[in-house]
Amino acid sequence: MKNLFIPHFIYWSLFMTSKENYHKVSILLSIYKVEDYLEECLDSLLNQSYHNLEIVCVDNGSPDNCGKILQKYAKKDSRIKIVTLKENRMLCGGRNAGLDHATGDFVCFVDPDDWVEKDHIKAMVDAILTKKDSLGNPYNLVLNRNAVSFMILADGSLKKMYDFGETSGEKTLNDVNLNVREDTEVPMWGRLYRKSFLDAHPDIRFLEGMNTDNIPYTFKLLAHMKRFYVIKGEENATYWRRLITPEGAITPVVLWKNMEIPICFDNLFDYLKKHHLAKNLRIPYHWFFTICFPRHKDQPRYYLRFKELMKKMEDTVKSSDVYKQEDRNLCDLLLYAPDFFNFMERYFTPVPVRISRSRIKLFGFIPFWYIRHKERKVYYDLFKIPLFKRVKTDDKEILYLFHFLPIWTRQTDRQ
Repeated sequence: MKNLFIPHFIYWSLFMTSKENYHKVSILLSIYKVEDYLEECLDSLLNQSYHNLEIVCVDNGSPDNCGKILQKYAKKDSRIKIVTLKENRMLCGGRNAGLDHATGDFVCFVDPDDWVEKDHIKAMVDAILTKKDSLGNPYNLVLNRNAVSFMILADGSLKKMYDFGETSGEKTLNDVNLNVREDTEVPMWGRLYRKSFLDAHPDIRFLEGMNTDNIPYTFKLLAHMKRFYVIKGEENATYWRRLITPEGAITPVVLWKNMEIPICFDNLFDYLKKHHLAKNLRIPYHWFFTICFPRHKDQPRYYLRFKELMKKMEDTVKSSDVYKQEDRNLCDLLLYAPDFFNFMERYFTPVPVRISRSRIKLFGFIPFWYIRHKERKVYYDLFKIPLFKRVKTDDKEILYLFHFLPIWTRQTDRQ
């Protein structure tokens, strides 16, 4: 027994001092009505090349056989940890329940109808352990862009939708302000968070009763961390994302069939104001409104909900440098269009070319002198008869008689 004990002891000591042992990863699943896909998902997690895992499976009040599947897998592998909720708390409530039971050094999320390549976790852990930000500090968030999105069609075949971009390396809050897709393009299941950072902000939680999980949760965290790291390349794992069917996917419901997006932005803005961060982070209401409003099933209420949001945000939008002119234009249109129908007419009308006009009338009613400005052209009419046209280019100015006959040219300084 001694001869057997010594090698076993040595092996166990080596394992205890390995890098993985000191960095446990909690993988959180919120499970509801996915019995057809759950086993394949769990198999892909148990077969990860990174072994020190805690797979927190939240049975989110699922009425099908998901609970029995979890029990079967928990008997096979002690890394499966089951949390049972009596009633469904929607996706966000399930995420919160998973966070409540996570004990790892790092936290990531996986959707139970997904399947992941074996190096998905390892690639993110390697990055968060070895990469330093531009100030020499460790990162609190790694995004894995090595992902391809597939949709399962009605006949069971897979259709490739898109991958998640080519950019890699350090990203900052400024990058997100300039392009919201730097963050939102990668959903919750492509992220690895340092749990100590999450614990330092216990008031940042998913909004109970909702399916919109990345807003405002990820934006609140970003406002505090300011920098994160993105991995993308052949040396890293690919994450194969599956959607059940177009009808079963959560995204269309969140974007076009409920009021969750403006509610989430309202919650996010309140949080940023409370923590004096409102002028540091650009809330992407323009991006999401542009996506959602034209396709939303209840446009009048959606318009009113965003109008209420703009009443709160107006001063910040117009005084903060992180917001763009397109944000301010939408803010004004939502606030100052007199009613919904006026808003619709103006929102869906292309922006016209800038034109200004001035008129002089004889005796107050006879059109005499008429001037029109259209971009770099000025038209002069006398008694409604075309008289002159002045055209200014980068290097010259031309005067036309009767709007078409050039009679004078003057060179100007190039602008």
